Order: sequence, then structure tokens, then C-alpha cells
Amino acid sequence: MTYHQTSNNASALNERNYLNNRTDNVYIGFHIVVDDQMAIECLPLNVQTWHAGDGSTGAGNMKSIGIEMAYSTSSDISLRNAAIENGAKVIASLMKTYNIPMAKVLPHQARSGKHCPHDILDRYGNEVFRVLIQTEYQKLTESTTTPSTPLTPVNFSVGDSVEVLQTISGYSTSLATKASTSVSAGTYKVYKVASNGLHAVNISKTGTVAGAWVNATDLKKNNKSISVGNQVQLNTAASGYKAATSSVASSLLASGKYIVFKVSDGSPHSINLSKSGIAPGAWVDETNVSFISTQSFNHGDQVEVVKRINGYGTSTTTIATTSVNVGTYYVYKYVEGATHALNISKLATTPGSWVNISDLMLV
Repeated sequence: MTYHQTSNNASALNERNYLNNRTDNVYIGFHIVVDDQMAIECLPLNVQTWHAGDGSTGAGNMKSIGIEMAYSTSSDISLRNAAIENGAKVIASLMKTYNIPMAKVLPHQARSGKHCPHDILDRYGNEVFRVLIQTEYQKLTESTTTPSTPLTPVNFSVGDSVEVLQTISGYSTSLATKASTSVSAGTYKVYKVASNGLHAVNISKTGTVAGAWVNATDLKKNNKSISVGNQVQLNTAASGYKAATSSVASSLLASGKYIVFKVSDGSPHSINLSKSGIAPGAWVDETNVSFISTQSFNHGDQVEVVKRINGYGTSTTTIATTSVNVGTYYVYKYVEGATHALNISKLATTPGSWVNISDLMLV
């Protein structure tokens, strides 16, 4: 598939009518056009048409389904965003129906270099839209299939000490597809975590300033900094052992918050976790343990809303008062532990809507 935006303010129906009424015999067109209300199939999906600018041998023109998203120059941002959201849903549905992998779903720009879809590229960037497509695709597939293996959690938190064992790629955002730097072997601290990102962990030497986004699989947690009395998070249910060197588990610990009762560096199960911190508990593998972050978000942090979400008047309100459209926002205020813990706005200097952290992606 190849996705585009129309570069005008016309509805999907008007786009279809324009295509049908052409008399110039030029085989330029598109298969589907989407706006805020509907998706219209303008050509059979098995009919080739010229839309991608990559000539008579390019996969875009010759082999891909062309998807146009309408209203891309509208002064009504909500119309633009609704067409974008519906475009992602249509693309995800076609991916599922025809078993099309994400690698074969590309923007017009990737086919021939044209700055299209222009509004998506200008306001959000291509990768944010691709995350939206993937989110919609997961909704469709998760409702009918059961994953063969559970998703691997990102077992890092702000402040964790980590080791980079060899030079790795670093990225400017958690969603970037092209590396912007290299990160040398050494000890770093986690500055931010974006659990939904392509590169989920931001690391720097001090952990107090932003560094590079890297893949979690390229990092090794250095738990030498975990000390007796630290409050930690057990990320997933884990086997518990009676001794740091035991080979047979004696219990199963539920995920949650614990206190470090004792540390045995170098042992197979190096951390003893206790609910009270004043009595011994069970020994666990250090790879399952993370510091609890108390500074996950700061004023001015940039976040992405990748699908329309509910907005609330206060951090504790139970009924949504507005909706927050797809786009880039800034953290105005963070209330740790609140039902809707983040207040985000287009300008970090003014309050906006309170939203759920789980609905956001750090960039």
C-alpha cells in the first residue's frame, strides 16, 4: 500500500466524483479515499493505477493500493485529524484482510521522494502515523488471535544504571527509524522510558539530561546501585528462592512494589525482596527488578498522542469533558498517582487537558 494526502479541502465524495468525471484519459488515480465520515473505493483494488510517482517499474505504481486521506489543507484541524485516524483504520483493515506486512505499507515520499502525505509529515512525522496504523492493526488482530508469547516488558526505569557492552546505534526520538549517533560502550543512567517506542530507553551519562534513545535489548541493567532499603518494582511475576544460590524455586512472587531486604552481588538470585523491608522475603533474579521512578515526567517534556483520547477537567475527574486529538503536546503538570496524572497542552506555558499516562508516548 501507498498512503497519500489530497493537498486540498475536498471531501472523500468530492474526490471520488472528480476522479470519475475526468475526461483526459490519463490513468492517474487512487483506489480508496478517506475522510472524517467514510471511505470510498474508487477503483477495484486489483486494477493498476498511477499514483506513487515511481514509474512503470516501481512497486508503488504497479503493485500497491493507493490510499488518499482528504481534507489535508482544511482550516478545521479536527477534520484533518479525523481523516488521518480513519485512514489508519482503513490501512490496518486492508493489512489484516490481505495479509500485508507493515514493511510494504509506505508513504508516497518513500516511493518517489514527493513531500506526501504533507500534513502528516509536517505536523507529526511519518513514524507517529505508522505507530497509529500499528495500534489499529493490533486492535483488529488481538480480538481474534492469542499471541503465542507474551509481550516482553521494558524492564528499565528512570534512574536505573545500565551497561552498554559494545558500540550501539542511538536515535533522536523513540520513534526514529534512522540512527542519528552511536553510543559507546560504558555505564549510563536511564533518563526516560517510552514503553511503546521503537527505541524504548533514553540514556545519558548523568541521567539528569536527555541523551540518545536506544533499544532496550542493547542494554544490561547494572543493579550494583540497588541497596538495602530501596523501594523497587518487580516487573512481572517471578520465581522466588529460599537462598541466593538455590537452584529450585520455592515460591512465586506477584508483580508489584517491594523493599530490598538484602543484596548478594554475583549470586544467581542476587536480591532479597520483602513487602515490609524489616523481615526477609524471597531471593529473585535481578533482571526482573527495576527502581521505582518518582520523576517519570517533567514540565516541558514532549509527548505524542497517536490516537484521539479522552481529556478531563481535573486529575481526578471520572467523566471526560473533551477529546484530545492526535498530535504533539507538552507536559504542563504531572501529579504522580492521580487517575489522570498528566496535564498536556500545545504550549507548555498554559494548562490543557488531564489525560492518562497510558494513552501517551514519549518522544
